[in-house]
Amino acid sequence: MRKIRSFIELTRIEHGLFVGLVPVSTYVLTSPHIEPLALVVLYVTALLAEVYLFSLNDICNIAEDRINRPNAPLVRGEISIREAKLITYTALLTGLAIVSVSYFYKLLNTLSLVVYIVAIVLGTLYNVRLKRVCLVGNLLTSVTTSLSFLYGMERISTIPILLFITSLIACLGREVIKTIIDVEGDRVAGLSTLPIKYGIELSRKVALSSELAASALLIFIAVYVFSSPLLFTKFAILATCSIAVSILNIISLFRVQDYEKLRRTLLKLMFILIVSYLASALFFYLSRIY
Repeated sequence: MRKIRSFIELTRIEHGLFVGLVPVSTYVLTSPHIEPLALVVLYVTALLAEVYLFSLNDICNIAEDRINRPNAPLVRGEISIREAKLITYTALLTGLAIVSVSYFYKLLNTLSLVVYIVAIVLGTLYNVRLKRVCLVGNLLTSVTTSLSFLYGMERISTIPILLFITSLIACLGREVIKTIIDVEGDRVAGLSTLPIKYGIELSRKVALSSELAASALLIFIAVYVFSSPLLFTKFAILATCSIAVSILNIISLFRVQDYEKLRRTLLKLMFILIVSYLASALFFYLSRIY
């Protein structure tokens, strides 16, 4: 049982379970004809990508984690590097195989294939090399995470694209906050992060600016949604939750001094946005069939 818990910690599978809902929602919103098998493919491959990237992150970050996350499974020794690599590359190869076969049988389009491969490549570059470059690593992680809003898009649609941009900006702020939390371990490991290079106060301002910009975009999405009677009936849930998320983000950044608590709060708010996105997709689907 302890081994299973350690594998769950390594892969952060709860993240993948939520992120998998994003491409499913995008597919439902943008596909004229829903293919159930395509929904399964999108969910499973998104989950496998998350498992791969998180596991690879722990393998590459073991030096920093000895200080920042002493309870990490690889640091504790409950999972060996060999076992971690087996999970990592199994998830990578399985995900790529499923995506390739699905593309061949036209379950996924070219855009989804490209988005998946780009996310894998960027995530790998971040973990293996570019994490050490100030802000570049944060930006790569933000792009990789946010590409889930474009994965599964069957035709160009405004809402997923706007949410991709919003997520990218919001994730950038969260990633900067994480570098503030990990500043001591990152300094020992020789990383060049924003708080190490320019100080915690400037880093906090960058994170705050990112979250404010993301909040403004969420409000813009809400206004865009409510300005159209047709879209209002399909995306009312998304608009309402987006406004709530933006307000809570701003309040949290101003008031919370515990950066670890702030990071967890922002993560929960992202989950709220994902659930609201899924609810909107289901609402849209039901409005089409009834």
